[in-house]
Amino acid sequence: MTMQDDMAMSIREHMEIVGEDGRHVGTVDKVEGTMIKLTKTDAEAGGHHHYLPLDLVSAVEGNTVRLMIPGEQALLEQDHEDEDETGQAEDDMDDAKAASDQPA
Repeated sequence: MTMQDDMAMSIREHMEIVGEDGRHVGTVDKVEGTMIKLTKTDAEAGGHHHYLPLDLVSAVEGNTVRLMIPGEQALLEQDHEDEDETGQAEDDMDDAKAASDQPA
């Protein structure tokens, strides 16, 4: 097991993510492979899921995921969820499809 695997296993939903300078970057939604998915309801998220690579994590301390780069840089380096040509995010489309599949 690698150190990255150890970090991934210790990261839990709703942990705060901060830069090396202590600046709030986001809140963990979940770990997906080698990426941390951030909640879209966080103030920094703007209503969209964002992703950070696990290899940016320097430590997991209590309820905090600390990155090895400053918060401002992490905010600039986040990957955004994919959007279709209408601008609607895939997660939103999945939610809408799931709701339409439900019996009335």
